[in-house]
Amino acid sequence: MNPRCALSWLYALGACLGLQTSTAWADTPPSASISGGYFLGYSTNVFLSSESSAKDLADIQRVCAGNGPLWVLGRTQRFECTRANDVTNTHGNVLELQIKARKPLGNLAHALLYSVRPFTAPSWTVRPLIGTDLSVLRNEMPQKFKKYNAVFNQNRLKNALVIEPKNSLSKFYVLPWKTTDDGYVERKYFIIATMLRGSITSVREHEGKVVAYADLDGDSVPELHLSHHCDGTCDSVISMTRETKSTTVIEISMH
Repeated sequence: MNPRCALSWLYALGACLGLQTSTAWADTPPSASISGGYFLGYSTNVFLSSESSAKDLADIQRVCAGNGPLWVLGRTQRFECTRANDVTNTHGNVLELQIKARKPLGNLAHALLYSVRPFTAPSWTVRPLIGTDLSVLRNEMPQKFKKYNAVFNQNRLKNALVIEPKNSLSKFYVLPWKTTDDGYVERKYFIIATMLRGSITSVREHEGKVVAYADLDGDSVPELHLSHHCDGTCDSVISMTRETKSTTVIEISMH
């Protein structure tokens, strides 16, 4: 079937079911998750996945019903959610948000991190890795993480960072790891080494680059906003403290 005909059939079906259809991003609309009142968007027109929790979707609908305020990390201007509609697009049933910005957004290098409440002030410091950090890491890196020993190459450590929460016993090292290229997409990876009371307790590998920090769960340890190429653009926010297999809190992709 011709893709354009298939798309027309999908929208026609949505109309028969009483759902509104959106022409914006008609071919490849981004699909975002929402958690705890936080979500990512590449513009002021955001599509939230129906796979998000019913409570989160209901909460954002209430905000939008009253033209309620939204906050964007790193932006001081005012945002308002003016509309939230159930629509159908190539991702299926989604919640489309129309957001009003008082000033032009300008060119975006990565997705915006939206919130239904003001972001808390940072309670952590981020600084470059220094020589004493490197000595500690080399001495304390457990044998089970030996495959990451190549990270100590000086050229890789030029962009290494140390994140030190003020109210936590943990310290986090963000270390560039490797780059892969399959001829289509160049992928960059880094590791997060967690140090607790002087010992490395975990090392986790992630794709992309860190573009922002925000405490989303109130534990004084920032979650990390990552951006990377994925045959398009992908953004996510990850937790550095989750013990579960998946550390992703929210995500969005556009292909």
